Amino acid sequence: MFCTKLLFDNRLRKNKDFVWEVPSRDKKTWYEIHSKIIYYKERKVILEISYDITDKKKDEKQILNFFNYQNIISNVAKIFTTDIQFDKKLDKSIQSIGKSLNLNSIVILQKINNYRKHLDIY
Repeated sequence: MFCTKLLFDNRLRKNKDFVWEVPSRDKKTWYEIHSKIIYYKERKVILEISYDITDKKKDEKQILNFFNYQNIISNVAKIFTTDIQFDKKLDKSIQSIGKSLNLNSIVILQKINNYRKHLDIY
C-alpha cells in the first residue's frame, strides 16, 4: 500500500527502520508506517506495519491551536502592561491578533442608536 514511496529511500537500503506518517487518499485518516527490509524465503522484502493515528493527529492539532491562542493572549497581556494610551494598546493588540491569525483585516461593529458603525481596525 505505502511501500512505493520507500523503494528508493537510502535509510531503507541501509537496513534501518523507517517510520513515517501519511494521510489516506481522502485526507480523513492518518497512518504511522513502520517499514523495514527483512528476508523472507531468502528474498529481500519490505515489511510494513501501519497504525491508525488519526486521533493522535487531531490531538496534536488541538494542542498546537491551544498553544497559539495562549501565545496570542500572552502578547496582548504584554501590550497592556506598557505605558501607552488605552486606544493605542487596543490598536496594537488587535494588530497583534491579526498578524498571529494571519488575517487580512479585523472589523469591529459599534451599535449606536440602532445603527451599526463600521470600525476598520486592522
